[in-house]
Amino acid sequence: MLKSIPTVDYKSSTAGRRRRWLAMVSSVALVLVATSPSLDFEGAVSRLLADAATNTTEIASSKPNMLLLVLDQWRYDWDGMTPDTPTGPLPLKMPFLESAAKKGVRFTQAYVPAPLCGPVRACLASGKEYDECGVLVNHVDDWPVAQDTFYKLMRDQSDYDVFSCGKDDLFKDDKNFPFYSNLGGHASVDLGFTNAMRSAGKHRVTKEHAPYERFRTFLEQSEVGNETKASAYDVYKQCFDGPTGPDGAWSTDSLCSADKFTSEIYPDDFVQREAVSLIANSKKDKPWFMQVNFPGPHAPMMSTAEMAASVSGRTWPSPHDSAYKHMLQCPQVKGVNDDVPHMGGRCNYAAELENLDKLMHNIFKYLTTVKLIDNTIICMVGDHGEMLGDHEIMGKKVPWQASISVPLVCFGPGIKEGVVYKDPVTTLDLAGTFMDFAGAKPNDDMTTKSLKPFMTEGTTPPREFVSSGLFKWRLVVQVVDDVSYKLICCKGDCGQSPTTVPPPIGGWQLLLYDTQADRFDMSPIEDKPDVVEKLRQNLPDGWCTDAKISVKAT
Repeated sequence: MLKSIPTVDYKSSTAGRRRRWLAMVSSVALVLVATSPSLDFEGAVSRLLADAATNTTEIASSKPNMLLLVLDQWRYDWDGMTPDTPTGPLPLKMPFLESAAKKGVRFTQAYVPAPLCGPVRACLASGKEYDECGVLVNHVDDWPVAQDTFYKLMRDQSDYDVFSCGKDDLFKDDKNFPFYSNLGGHASVDLGFTNAMRSAGKHRVTKEHAPYERFRTFLEQSEVGNETKASAYDVYKQCFDGPTGPDGAWSTDSLCSADKFTSEIYPDDFVQREAVSLIANSKKDKPWFMQVNFPGPHAPMMSTAEMAASVSGRTWPSPHDSAYKHMLQCPQVKGVNDDVPHMGGRCNYAAELENLDKLMHNIFKYLTTVKLIDNTIICMVGDHGEMLGDHEIMGKKVPWQASISVPLVCFGPGIKEGVVYKDPVTTLDLAGTFMDFAGAKPNDDMTTKSLKPFMTEGTTPPREFVSSGLFKWRLVVQVVDDVSYKLICCKGDCGQSPTTVPPPIGGWQLLLYDTQADRFDMSPIEDKPDVVEKLRQNLPDGWCTDAKISVKAT
């Protein structure tokens, strides 16, 4: 049996009773959906919320609600709208994202300020570039105590309720909503949330010690299975520890079975239910902003049996520039049965994305049912990319396109429809954009800018160039004479790289690429010294000041 995790309560009042009624009915809908994976979400929620919606007071607001849906490790070209790769067609289906793009603005060159979970989310929250955000690596929990967030500014300046749920990768000992209950919120850091349901990533949740964060608590309190029941946590751990049988299959006595590892305990589905719960419990007389932090499609690339079966009939392109053409081959191809959960392979990265598209659509349908959608701006974005075996690289952290570029789509009231913008933008500017819509002003030390004038009026976006960086490299992307160039500066060599990268010169590796014509970083440009000098001026101080462009040996 699945158990719900407690949320906030409201004072006794007419408005409070209406809110509690909506929250109660929403919770019933969520439980039904969670315990019946085959149950149609729209039908269940629509029927149960029809009366609830009529019992809520609709209060017109000049300020929109705002919803930011963040997918973890989502590369720019796996969006269902980029059908071709150098190694074959990409049959990914993300119909909700595609429909959202038609309703709003799609950015095809959205770059992240740093391709690593902790730093990039700190950049967004602080409204600052990587070198200024104060969080340069993962897992250190070193948020600067005196540093504000755009969440806090929206809450305090514009009277927004600010919600967060899922894997936010921010400072864990927030004084209002500590990540772990035993922290007690004693730190002086206030991230700016009005309510938050914070949880860990996919694998990290199995490595915790009591008391646990929300998702682990949920798993510990739940049982799953049809004929034979088992602890949801035990099932989840066996699945994410990986298969122990031959050829990537689970052993016959494994708890990781189709009837136990289902959407009931899948981490992204859990976060979606948390998001709906936060909206259901929101105050109807105040605008809100919510950031939903999905754990997927970040590795491990794990699918329920239903998810795995949904992608097994399609051929997925192999990694580019790799001697290992079978790298990330799907378990289905290796002979693993379709009727069991699967781990690994590009097909299961796709299965996660298609499930996430469904979950984002579920939140959209909920907002439609409770009559909030007409006053809600929605943006969908990846926190950073995923190399997926291209150049024989897994993960992120590198300056290549699949690591630093992500999908970005925004739509909602006032945003122009059907716009595709192909020049560079930075996801750092989502903070400034949301503050602009809310009527809040960034602090003087924030460098985030607003995309609102472009999205609503069609004016030129606010930056001449965008930046990214991590550890021993920095880069800028800028349009020169209608061509989008990327200049990469690495101390020493760049590390894991495409096979065509020339060696460093004088302790630096300086590389120039055309990001549109060369999406996989295979053709470094050696004959554009004027472009190199123009972009070099925008690198941070001390980076490749006198370095020469790296060239192939003759």
